[in-house]
Amino acid sequence: MKKGSDGLGIETGLCLGVAFGIIFHNLAMGIGIGLLFGLAFDCRKKK
Repeated sequence: MKKGSDGLGIETGLCLGVAFGIIFHNLAMGIGIGLLFGLAFDCRKKK
């Protein structure tokens, strides 16, 4: 992992969000859920 990978959780969250959006047929809700997961992943990784 390189040092400048702070945005990794957000990128992962967007990918998850698109996947959730396709599953739930609601892209906005899916991206919202994905971003929440991504931000939680970022916070957990920094500790």
